[in-house]
Amino acid sequence: MITELKHAGEAGKLLPEFNLGRSKGKIDLRIKQMEEQQYVLRLWSKDATLWGEPKGSKEIIHSLGWLNVIDKMITALPMLWKFEVETKAAGFSQAVLLGMGGSSLSTLVFEQMVKPEEKGMPVIVIDTTDPETIASLTKDINLEDTLF
Repeated sequence: MITELKHAGEAGKLLPEFNLGRSKGKIDLRIKQMEEQQYVLRLWSKDATLWGEPKGSKEIIHSLGWLNVIDKMITALPMLWKFEVETKAAGFSQAVLLGMGGSSLSTLVFEQMVKPEEKGMPVIVIDTTDPETIASLTKDINLEDTLF
C-alpha cells in the first residue's frame, strides 16, 4: 500500500513510499532472487523462460513487443504527422474509438499523459456493448465530422 508520496530531486516529481507490512520480508527476498537471476536484463532480452516452461514462448515473445515500441513509433512519426494533417484537412473534429480491454485502456492512459495545451482532437472511447451506454455516449456525435 502506498502510504505517502515523497518529493524527488526534480521539481514537482513525487515518488511513492510503500508500507509493505508483514509482506516486506517476502518481497525483499523475491527482489533479491530476481536480481540474482538477472530478471530485468532477461526481460529486455525477451527471455520467455522467465514464465516457466518454453511452451507458449512464441506467444510470450510476441506479447513483449511493447518493450521496443518507442523505437518502432519514432520511425512511424512522419506517417502519423501526415495522418494528422490529412484528418484535419478532411474536416474531422473528433474521433470515436470502439474497443474493449487493452485497445481502449491504452487510449485512456495516453489521454491522461498529454498536457491539456498539447491535446489535439477529442476522442470518445466506447468500450461497452450496452446499448443504453452507447446511446448516451453517442447522442451528441455529428457523424459528418467524426472519425471512427
